[in-house]
Amino acid sequence: LLGIWSIIRQYTCDEHAEGGCLVITRSRYAAGAVIVHENDCGDTAYRIEHGQVAVSKALAGHPVHLAYLGAGDIFGEMSLIDETPRSATVTVVTETVVSALRRDDFFHSLQTNPQVALALLQVLFERLREAHTMILQLQKAAPPHALVPQASVAVIPPRGPLTLTLEGLTPCAAAALPATPFPIT
Repeated sequence: LLGIWSIIRQYTCDEHAEGGCLVITRSRYAAGAVIVHENDCGDTAYRIEHGQVAVSKALAGHPVHLAYLGAGDIFGEMSLIDETPRSATVTVVTETVVSALRRDDFFHSLQTNPQVALALLQVLFERLREAHTMILQLQKAAPPHALVPQASVAVIPPRGPLTLTLEGLTPCAAAALPATPFPIT
């Protein structure tokens, strides 16, 4: 999960920098503060420098604890790609310092370094795996109230290796990729 942040940090400068580097800001939050509210619009991803946060989601009007995150963990990364509301609430458990990366700076990094996109894909796929595991655990713990229907679903495996491709939407982005389209297997 840290791959994206280590790649991005290679291109960062302080908050007064201009030009070809990214701006990552740091913020300190006290215990009990909410960094991200479920259903709010967002454009920022966060990396926890130190401290601990709790991730929760409302279900039938009640908060459901999803995870604790600590130093080195990343949250809010989906908002770098899409403009849909936040999927969970992140509340500070112990005093926490986070580094924040805004969508505009992230898009700039995609144009200058396609490795950033690959690192983000790794983060997103890891989150997808974690969500799948959690759904299975919830389904086993409380079958009548499972989040996934109990009916069987036929899964058709791909006939060959699964491949994603990246294409630059602008000439600058296309030039930043090693090939267009850029296959990821």
